[in-house]
Formats: sequence, structure tokens, C-alpha cells
Amino acid sequence: MEKSSRKNRDIVIALILVGVVAAATGAYFSYRHYFEKYLTYEDQMYGVRIKHPASWSTAFEHQIIKENQVINLIAFRTPEAKPGDPGHFVNIIAYTVPQGLTLKDSMEQELAEMKIFYRDFRLVDSGDTTMGGLPAHRFVYTFSQDGLEYKKLQVHVLKGQQGFALGYLQDLKDFGWHTRQVEKMIKSFEFTKP
Repeated sequence: MEKSSRKNRDIVIALILVGVVAAATGAYFSYRHYFEKYLTYEDQMYGVRIKHPASWSTAFEHQIIKENQVINLIAFRTPEAKPGDPGHFVNIIAYTVPQGLTLKDSMEQELAEMKIFYRDFRLVDSGDTTMGGLPAHRFVYTFSQDGLEYKKLQVHVLKGQQGFALGYLQDLKDFGWHTRQVEKMIKSFEFTKP
């Protein structure tokens, strides 16, 4: 009887220890973002400023996607990103908005293009928000590419005839890892030119 109760006590102690370690690990990953250092990136040509985690690297600046229409201003890569990874980044693009096109019209057009461009496209969330102190629109969607599933968050804002989009792309299974950091980046986005 004594051996059985000792064995049960040892099992209970082991389970408690496992629980404590799991809770501590979860707390670390939940709260590490609160204490992370942020750096400021400013694009003087386009008049935008954003804070990004100091542990994230910059991948490229001013990469032309569509001549005279779309320019990838900057991309920030997460620490887990490997060369050639299609995900693990936040980028900011600038694009020309056709005369008279409203944010709503522009987002309807963007959504129609996403449905055509992305395989297995599924809209998870869509709604109005703000970015840089201006009305903005937010999309969250999933899609497949090269046998992998991705999730992307995009926030679009128009400033005159200039549109800006902040996008966060990550593997579907890992999407939640950096959402607090991305939300902090979105909140820090500001325009530096009137």
C-alpha cells in the first residue's frame, strides 16, 4: 500500500512540474513581445514611418513590382525566416490609385483580384479600421501556394491618389506567433508628410 501511494505521489508531483514548466513557457512566449525593443523605419520619399521589432531584419527597399504603379517600400523578416521563404514577413507597399477611386471601390477591386490570383482563396475577416490616422480597410485571408497553406493580413489606406498597404504573410499554422508584434506595427504606422 505504501509503495502504491508513493508512486501516485511521484506521478502527481511530475504532473505538477510539467504543468508549471508548460505555464512558464506559455507565459514567456505571450509576454516576450511586450518587452521587445522596437526600431523606427522611415521612408522619406513616401512620407511614412513605422516601428518594427529590433530582432526582425529588413529584406529589401523600394522594389518595383509594377512599373509606375506598385512599389514594395520595405519588408521586415521575422527571426525564423530562412532565405527563399515566401512567408515570415511584414511588408509595406505604395500604389497609385486611379482618379476618383474610393477606398471602398479600391477594396472591392482588390478582393476580386485576390479571388482570381490566389488558389483556394478564403476570406476570413474584412472590415473598416484606421491606419496612420486615416480610414483604412483590413482583410485577413487564407490561400494555398506550392502545396503550402498561408494566412495573410492586409491593411489598406488611401492618402490622396497614393495607396498604402501593410501586409503580414505567414504559414497558416504559425500565423499567430507574431500577431501582437504586427498589431503594434500597424498602430505605429504614421504619415510624415501633410
